[in-house]
Amino acid sequence: MARGPIQIKKIENATHRQAHVYTSSSFSTKEFYDMYQKLNGVDLWSSCYEKMKEQLIKLKEVNLNLNREIRHKMGECLDGLNFEELCTLEDKMEETVMTVREKKLKMITSQTENIKKKIRNSQNVDKDLRQKIAFLQELRGEDPDYAKVELGEEHKSFIGLSHALHGILALNFSQTQPDPHSGA
Repeated sequence: MARGPIQIKKIENATHRQAHVYTSSSFSTKEFYDMYQKLNGVDLWSSCYEKMKEQLIKLKEVNLNLNREIRHKMGECLDGLNFEELCTLEDKMEETVMTVREKKLKMITSQTENIKKKIRNSQNVDKDLRQKIAFLQELRGEDPDYAKVELGEEHKSFIGLSHALHGILALNFSQTQPDPHSGA
């Protein structure tokens, strides 16, 4: 890609004693920095590179220490530790166990409370439904302690206790016996 000649102009502001550099838009900022380095004999990137290199060395050392600590907590590579280091490791492990137990207890307590709320809600819904069924049975003139269930042609009907918690008493009326609910 052919480009026109590069224009670099130094604009000085005498009143504020500032200098600005103007470059033509025909080349990138990187090209400008490269040209500046060549003209002035200065390496702008080396100091930045050195800082990044030092940071990398520090991060590698931190990573190595963390890996060593993890291995110690897993029970590996304990041969090189003295008594004080082993005691410190034991204390850290006990603190970790206590923290895990506390979090687990909070989680179990929270789950238990949620389940209790769901059970109370289900009991309230059950109670409301039982009241509605009893009310409907009273409106129909039926005995609220018994319910009639139609099961199809094989069995004419069943009568049983409507309270499932107390057990169900079911009576089968064959077609030869009269149905007590039919009124006949």
